[in-house]
Amino acid sequence: MVGFLLSMSILMAVPAVELSTPTSPLIVLTLADSSVPSGVDSSMVDNEEKDPCDSVTYDTLTQFCVNAVVQARCEGSVFDPETEACSNGRGAPQQVADPVIFPSTGQWSAPLVVRLSCPTAGAGLRYTLDGSQPTAASLLYQGPLSLDRFRTVRAIAKKPGMTPSGIVTSTLIPVGKVADSRDGKIYRTIRIGKQNWMAHNLNYAGEKIGVCPGGDGEDDPGPEAACLEAGRFYTWAEAMSLPKFERKSYGKLAGKHRGLCPEGWHIPDDEDWNALVAAVQAEVVTSELEIEPAMRTTMGWLKEKGKDRFGFGAKPVGLRKADDDFASAGLVAQFWSAVESGEREASFRSLGGGRVVAGQVPKALGLSVRCVSDTP
Repeated sequence: MVGFLLSMSILMAVPAVELSTPTSPLIVLTLADSSVPSGVDSSMVDNEEKDPCDSVTYDTLTQFCVNAVVQARCEGSVFDPETEACSNGRGAPQQVADPVIFPSTGQWSAPLVVRLSCPTAGAGLRYTLDGSQPTAASLLYQGPLSLDRFRTVRAIAKKPGMTPSGIVTSTLIPVGKVADSRDGKIYRTIRIGKQNWMAHNLNYAGEKIGVCPGGDGEDDPGPEAACLEAGRFYTWAEAMSLPKFERKSYGKLAGKHRGLCPEGWHIPDDEDWNALVAAVQAEVVTSELEIEPAMRTTMGWLKEKGKDRFGFGAKPVGLRKADDDFASAGLVAQFWSAVESGEREASFRSLGGGRVVAGQVPKALGLSVRCVSDTP
C-alpha cells in the first residue's frame, strides 16, 4: 500500500507526459495555465501568429483593441457582440439622442442663422432643407446654416454601434421688414422663390386714400385698429395711383408699376402672381389643392383654415363693394393685379375657395394690395 501511494505522488509531480507510437506524431499535454512545459519546443505547440492585443489588459465589454491600441466601444453602456451595438443594459441597442434644431418652428428675423446639435457625443448629423427625409447621402452638418427664405429643415443623428436617432423637423420662415418713408409704417417681408413680398396688406392713407373695414368712405375711413389688422381697401385706380375714370382704359402699365407701394416696391402684375404660385408649388406642395391653403393664415377663416407655410399670411378680410358695403369677411382674401381688362375691369387674385383664382372684377371694387420688391 505504501509503495502504491509513493508511486501516485511521483506521477502527480510529473509536469507533462510524452506519448508516442511508431505511427503517430508527438502529443504534448500542456499545463493548466496554458504554458509550455520545460524541455518542449514551443513551435510544436502553436504555429499561429500571436495577436498583439493578447498582451494588453482591457475591459472587453466596453473597449476593443486593434494592433495593441485600446479604444472605447460604448460610452457608459455595454457592447453586445450579438447585435454589434451598444446596449442599455437590458439587451436593446442604445439609441442616439434626437438632434436639436435651433431656432424651432416659427417666423424669425432675417437673415436667419440655424444651428444643429446632438446630446450624444460623437454623433454625426445629416440634414435636408426641402422637407425630404434625411439619409446617409444627405448633407453632413459642419456648421451654422444661413437661411434667407422659407425652409423645412429635417435632421437625423447617427453614431457607429448605436441605433440612429429619430428624425426632427423644423419649419423656419425668415422675416424681414421694410419701412415706408412716407408715413413711417413698417411692414414684414418674406421671400418665396426668387421674390420678396410684403407679408401684410398695404395700409397707406396718403390724401384720404382707401378705406378700412368698417369705414364709410373718405370722411370715415374706419377705425385705425382695423387698418392695422387688415390694411386698406383700394379701388384699382387708387391702388395704381391713377386718375379716376369711369369709362377709360389706361392701357398696359409700363414696367414695374409702383402705384401706392413704397419706393423700391411695385404692384404685382399677373406675371408676378404666377411666379409666386409656381414657387409655392415647387417648394413644398405636392398637389394643386395644397397651394392656396399654404398662402392663407391659420386664423380668422370661417371655413377651412389656412396653413401659412411661407408666412405670406393672406387674411380673410373680404372686400368693399362699389356701394360702400363690405362683403365676404372671413371667407376670401382678394388682391389687385397691375393689369386691366378693358374700361371697367381689372385683373385680381382671390384666395379662400381652395384654389388661387385669377380673374377680372370691376375696377370700382375695393380690394387689398400686396407689394413685391423691385429687386429679387
